[in-house]
Amino acid sequence: MVLKLYGVPASQPVRSVKWLLEMKNAQYEFVNVNPGSPKNGGTRSAEYLAKSPAGLIPLIEEDDGFLLWESHAIMAYLCNKNGWDDLYPSDPKARGIVDQWLHWHHTNVRKFTMALFAPVFRPDLKIPAEQQKADMKVLNNTCRILDDQLARFKFVAGDNVTIADVAFYGELGQMQEHYVGAFDFSPYKNLQAWLTRMATLPKYEEVNYTLLVKLGKVYQKLKAKKANL
Repeated sequence: MVLKLYGVPASQPVRSVKWLLEMKNAQYEFVNVNPGSPKNGGTRSAEYLAKSPAGLIPLIEEDDGFLLWESHAIMAYLCNKNGWDDLYPSDPKARGIVDQWLHWHHTNVRKFTMALFAPVFRPDLKIPAEQQKADMKVLNNTCRILDDQLARFKFVAGDNVTIADVAFYGELGQMQEHYVGAFDFSPYKNLQAWLTRMATLPKYEEVNYTLLVKLGKVYQKLKAKKANL
């Protein structure tokens, strides 16, 4: 049995793991699940919760029964297991820098999805308006920090692409004007240049481009519908 990756392509963390696997031409089986559903095939079903107690995606399952959830942990594990040192360097200092940005991602870069994407696509999450407002305040400061970093380096953790870039793009790439169009990156020229560089990486079109174009169209329809309620 090959590695199983559970999730939905529209999920940013799932897409990050999927992109890593595709870039490395790794064999895996993608298993679609229904986020938030307690029914069979849903992430709140008893069967799924037995594998991922928090009911989160992505989740990987190996043929020996090993299970792992949380996208950053999954990507780090896959790189460690397969020797993908180009994307997750073995040097302790270089790896420490990658880990630093991955940890920072959770309370900063992830806010783009929670403030702008999730309220439109996942109203079932019932994210409080106050939380959305607080998340919005983080966005420009996050961009400023990234823009300064990318003035010094080509990628988030240095001059070579790493899994930190893969994780960050999942949240930021979708927001561009030609996709969802939910955030104006024009004041952040270095960040814009990084977004362009990321689109040249292997398997970008297969994992990101086609899906993000579709998501952009759906986003605009849902946003218009919400505005008319």
